[in-house]
Amino acid sequence: MWQAPADVKCESLRAGQPGSEALWGSGLKQDANGGKPSSMGLARLQKLKMILRIERVLDGQRVALRLIGHLCSEHLAELQSLIEDSRPAVLLDLSETTLVDVDAVNFLRKCRTEGIELRKCSPYICEWMDREQNREGSRSL
Repeated sequence: MWQAPADVKCESLRAGQPGSEALWGSGLKQDANGGKPSSMGLARLQKLKMILRIERVLDGQRVALRLIGHLCSEHLAELQSLIEDSRPAVLLDLSETTLVDVDAVNFLRKCRTEGIELRKCSPYICEWMDREQNREGSRSL
């Protein structure tokens, strides 16, 4: 069976365990032939290394989920699960989020409308969320 290169960390720790926790995801897709990634998928992983680390930290009375790295659609289901496990008092710390895709932007918009604080959100992410909101608003007219 194929294994990730040694420099790629792929581990998942669920919320509810003591201490600070982390989730790493590579975003690598496997093909249907024996679970091995395609050469294009491996090249993409080695080139982009789209990794997200999520640290769960108690911040007073709230749980802060610190998102470190690249937030993309492949990570959203696990992030949603961690948010649900951390409710009602949860916030997302985006101070070290370096890259997002459109699905992540729309996910963050949804979180914001649900009252989840987006702490230290990069100006480019905030502007993108606002543009998506305006574009969605103009479609409904």
